[in-house]
Amino acid sequence: MNKLMISFEGDLIRDQRLLKNYMKGPRPSVPKQVNQIVDAFVQVRHLKEEDDFYLEVAKAWVKDRAKIPHLVSLASYISFLTLWLGLLLIMYFAERVSGVPFFLFLFGFIFLPIIGLLSALLGRGWRKAILAILNLSNIVISGMILIQ
Repeated sequence: MNKLMISFEGDLIRDQRLLKNYMKGPRPSVPKQVNQIVDAFVQVRHLKEEDDFYLEVAKAWVKDRAKIPHLVSLASYISFLTLWLGLLLIMYFAERVSGVPFFLFLFGFIFLPIIGLLSALLGRGWRKAILAILNLSNIVISGMILIQ
């Protein structure tokens, strides 16, 4: 990890995106990833004398990435509920659903809860348990709907 971060540091300093005192360089960073790693170096520059400085830079760089599984799981949960409400409204106005809408509902009822559960299990913290329980309830609801 240290070798990789030292390599990134050298590239950023050479490209003048990062100064040797770990401040933003005169040349602006256009790609989002480059900007994020420069921000990580700037954020933990007070630890530059520590042995695990590059590890702290890596932690600061990937800090916000832990939220992505939670967002995917929440989006899956909301999509499932929207799909379920849509099916209830369609069934209120029509006797049965057939054709392409039927397969879209079937696909959504099977895969949305599974995707939500798997992405919830990839998350961290207390949100992981709550999202897993919510998506498990969606799996149960989906099974009850598909059995009928």
